[in-house]
Amino acid sequence: VLAKTEIDNLLKPKVLTNFKFFEELKKENIKIDNQVVFGNNLIALHSLKDVYAGKIQSIYCDPPYNTGKDSFGYNDKFTHSTWLTFFKNRIEVCKDLLKDSGSIWINLDDNEVHYAKVLLDEIFGRDNFLSNVIWEKKYSPSNDAKQFSNTHDHILVYAKNKNKVLFKGLARTNEANKLYKNPDNDPRGKWMSDNLTASRLTPK
Repeated sequence: VLAKTEIDNLLKPKVLTNFKFFEELKKENIKIDNQVVFGNNLIALHSLKDVYAGKIQSIYCDPPYNTGKDSFGYNDKFTHSTWLTFFKNRIEVCKDLLKDSGSIWINLDDNEVHYAKVLLDEIFGRDNFLSNVIWEKKYSPSNDAKQFSNTHDHILVYAKNKNKVLFKGLARTNEANKLYKNPDNDPRGKWMSDNLTASRLTPK
């Protein structure tokens, strides 16, 4: 439990000290990008706001799953309401840091993901929900599972503004390009056959 003075001090601007450089740099060439910040993540996020607010394109967030095990060397044993407060405080800062075209990707398991989804709908707006990406974290079933074998986690993806969000796709490889041909001289260019069981035709 934090007193008001402690909260005020927590959110005051901070000075970052004890810099460590991982390559040869001259002081005059130091830039403000490519930083790794170690420490309390709430303090770190607030420290970045003055410089980076509205400038971040993509955020990946891996919060504690709140499993009660504390097996990762950090606190993973919150009451449900405390976890939601912990989560909300940090996500609100993340939203401030994002560009209008930016997105946030939040990795969770079944324990808190559905509650997090409701909270994220409130912070970002339901219209800015993009997807629940299912990450298959293991391929073999758990033989000691008493009910269901848990083989996947969730990555909730939200845009700051769904109408402006941008994703930079990867260039197609030469190997993939070999699959595209144009035996019927289609004026639209090279193509490849795909799954013909699609439920409907989507016009371009």
